[in-house]
Amino acid sequence: MTTLLKFSRAVDALNRWLGTWIGWMVLVAVLVSAGNAVVRDIVLHVQSGAEPVHALFAIDPKVKISWAHAGMSEPPQVVGELMDRYPQLWTDLSFHAHGIIRDGGIDPTWAALFKRHCDRFTIGTDTYTTSRWDGYRVLIDEHRRWLAHLPANVAEAIAWRNAVRIFGDGGRPRLRPSGVGGDCRPTVELIHPAYRSATRTSVAPAG
Repeated sequence: MTTLLKFSRAVDALNRWLGTWIGWMVLVAVLVSAGNAVVRDIVLHVQSGAEPVHALFAIDPKVKISWAHAGMSEPPQVVGELMDRYPQLWTDLSFHAHGIIRDGGIDPTWAALFKRHCDRFTIGTDTYTTSRWDGYRVLIDEHRRWLAHLPANVAEAIAWRNAVRIFGDGGRPRLRPSGVGGDCRPTVELIHPAYRSATRTSVAPAG
């Protein structure tokens, strides 16, 4: 029994040591990633809840973050708090359509948030499994349902213009925007590198 207790204590000590070591390694990785993103002026993709986003901006407020799925399960109040506080934060809305849709329309808290930060949201599908691809049309239709209840310039920005501005047009010049229309213009410069020296004209997407 004494031998087993000693072995158990040794295992506990090793676990504590490994936990501390891994924690420091994670911190180093986060610091390097944030610094690299700032130096190279690239967007850091973060898949987490709200707290790690706060932590990254605390490390360097100049970092640009693409927040996956708006935190997945974070309510609009939390998402809005982060969007209000950090102008360098963008996010997609995959997995949120059911919460955005309300009584056949759009949840008013989400709607107000979209209008306030229309240049920093995109739709999303997160097709990480083949079953998600099989249901792709359904996922897009869910977004179309709530987008239809927003002003046209806000809906267009969230539906595609913001994504093109961030990620590029895939070689389709007709999708190349100068920003977004109406009163929804980007508050922070985030133009795909291919556009920096290009002549930009605002056009409708190819049908």
